[in-house]
Amino acid sequence: MNVRPDSGVWERLRRKAPRRPIRLTLRGGSVLVGGVGLVLLGIVLGLRDVVGIGAAGVLAVGGSAGWLSLRRLDRGRSALQVSRRIEPNPSVRGSRIHVTLSVAARQPNSTTRVRLDRLEIGEQADPELGCSGRQRAKITAEPDRISVRFPISPTRRGRWTLGPLATERTDLFGLVRVRQDLGGISTVAVWPRTVALPIGGSQVLGEAEPATVGARLSSTEDTTVRDYVPGDDPRRVHWVSAARHGQLMVRADESAGRSAVTVLLDSGLVPPTHQRDSDNDWAVECAASIALSCARAGHPVRIMATTKHPMATVNQYVMGHAGEDLDHILDQTLSIQRPATPADAQEAFLATAAVLRAHRRPNEILIGVLGGLRPVERAALGALGRNGIRLALVVDSPTDRRPASLEVTGALRNTGWRAVIIRNRSIPDAWQLLIDSAS
Repeated sequence: MNVRPDSGVWERLRRKAPRRPIRLTLRGGSVLVGGVGLVLLGIVLGLRDVVGIGAAGVLAVGGSAGWLSLRRLDRGRSALQVSRRIEPNPSVRGSRIHVTLSVAARQPNSTTRVRLDRLEIGEQADPELGCSGRQRAKITAEPDRISVRFPISPTRRGRWTLGPLATERTDLFGLVRVRQDLGGISTVAVWPRTVALPIGGSQVLGEAEPATVGARLSSTEDTTVRDYVPGDDPRRVHWVSAARHGQLMVRADESAGRSAVTVLLDSGLVPPTHQRDSDNDWAVECAASIALSCARAGHPVRIMATTKHPMATVNQYVMGHAGEDLDHILDQTLSIQRPATPADAQEAFLATAAVLRAHRRPNEILIGVLGGLRPVERAALGALGRNGIRLALVVDSPTDRRPASLEVTGALRNTGWRAVIIRNRSIPDAWQLLIDSAS
């Protein structure tokens, strides 16, 4: 079946909005108004035929509305079903996602073909998925199936929904339009953007933990390989594995260990939910980039965003190199939100700092992406700066009404932290500034 502009296939994407389930078309409204007018006129003039004609129009509109309301699309032998394929899912903010939507008959017959031919469909989507009414869609129509393929480009990190499918149909006479949601809801996970950072060759994060006294030296049997990351010593490239995998691989000794890394994210830097400017999600993208890069360099890593219930993420260390494990780091960022009030933000920060003091590994490295900390918050972090490596990126935000960044960095340095102020810098530049200041 060829699809024409007037074939009733409506490929536009619509934002979720409440709509009336039953609406009169222009023809239906005219028939209803005219029928009521004829009934009144017939009563006044005592003309039964005129009353009958007017009543027939009113009954036609009412009967069509009742008939379409009772005949649901998802019930009976002529039921329709919806399937949706999203590729890729999860995806990255700003990337292109292709959605394939299919409306098909459970048991193809002549009735379902008529339904599909007269059906108008519109996908419902959260606005964060970058959907608009001008999406270009590729439509494929068959006797027992309608398929629509269209692209979307998410604008914000998080979990967003597509569906249910909004359908509209008219009766045989074109008097009434009935809206019905069809099918289920699909969730799209949108990760933050990340960049690779030089971790492997950095002396700031420390070397691998030495073997204990009396332990045998590592042999070639102990050697494993991992992906090469910028900064790794070229002398550690394992050429045999590189030739087999088609990419650079470096040697990593099983007998050697690396310090655990905790990336502490001040959730007060997260943009509010109603703010649509996705570029303000810099802090989350920075924390995720640091965590991923450290994991790829062989460090056990966890991201801890300040929250009132930090115990939920206290043991979520990710061991690097495995793709699924690295995905788990990005999954941890999906639910990070800004606290509702400044009081909530302070309570969340103090609770997270207390958990970090009680639950940390020996020689653990703490890297903070922080905002303007209040004196009580600086004191809580000061207790964490006495042992081990402590690094802090203090984001200077002009919209942040908390203490100035210079005051924060000075207080952190006095308690053993290595802190730098970040103003309008890219993530690689910010990381390099921190590494240079700590070297």
